[in-house]
Amino acid sequence: MRELVEEHGPFQVRKGVFVDDGERVVDTAGERYSGYSEGAKPDSVHFIQKLRFDDGYRTEVETKLELDDEQVVSALSEDESPSGAGELVNTIEGDEFRKEFEFESLREKTEKAKAELSDTSIEREVDTTEVRASDISGDTWSTSEAEYGSTDIDNGIPIINSVGANYKESDARCGVSQRSAYLTFEASASAEVYNSEYLDYLNAGDITATFEGNIKGVISSIGMGGYVQAEGFVRNVSTNNEESTLLMDADVGVAEIPFVTGNGDVDSDFGPDSGTVGDQSYLDYDLDMDLDSGIIDVGVRMNVAFNGLKGGVTQTNFMPQEQWYQPPNLGTEYDTITIDL
Repeated sequence: MRELVEEHGPFQVRKGVFVDDGERVVDTAGERYSGYSEGAKPDSVHFIQKLRFDDGYRTEVETKLELDDEQVVSALSEDESPSGAGELVNTIEGDEFRKEFEFESLREKTEKAKAELSDTSIEREVDTTEVRASDISGDTWSTSEAEYGSTDIDNGIPIINSVGANYKESDARCGVSQRSAYLTFEASASAEVYNSEYLDYLNAGDITATFEGNIKGVISSIGMGGYVQAEGFVRNVSTNNEESTLLMDADVGVAEIPFVTGNGDVDSDFGPDSGTVGDQSYLDYDLDMDLDSGIIDVGVRMNVAFNGLKGGVTQTNFMPQEQWYQPPNLGTEYDTITIDL
């Protein structure tokens, strides 16, 4: 890469694509293709990233994994994960570059990313008990509109490695993205969208918030470890007392490392009468807490954090941008948030 930069100048990362046995799976804009399969083998998925240099020269980098038969079987298993060492292979301009890595090291990086998220978000034990709308009694109020939003972006190398965060008040949606091509670096981002209400002293105390909405995005990775979370939250602005519930809690690089994961194609509802993405029961949508009177913010938040191997690639895209090359409705959107007072 250094030689190419010296000869052709700086480069821009163009749209890349994950392929499985020659068929497109997903691309870095978040679009999914007919080749997507939850049964894809981790050593058959390749990532092809196109590069364009300042003088007009174009080339591409291919990234893939080489694993032994036992590691492939364990990567596809629900009960175990790969152990030992694998090889990450980058090919550019006909030259092949290999890097051996330990799966345990990748898992440690993933747990580090999770811990970084936990510093700014409140984790609760997931309760998958269903709460139906008919079970809610007493005084309630609900919102389906967002009035405010915010983003927080930390770390990343522009173009080569970057994170993003965005929100849309118009449809109560927020989302994040993380992209790494050729090089990787610690990167994290978060976005939230919310509404504000005044809670008087007569209704202060124990409340139950029920979140309902949908999440859509893509998590694709080769040689990376990271975490993506979606949360519903309620906070008292005066006391800064906040609690949150995990609507989605997806790790990358642990159970199904590190390829286009079976859980990577996220497109699901959350709320009463639903509570899973695919066969994963990591959605929760009911939050109990004790609140003092004052202004309270209620909304949803997304977080992303990644740590990777040099040469690894990932594209995590839940970004709710309005660009022609992205599919619609990416991100975490709440349809309603009901507060039982």
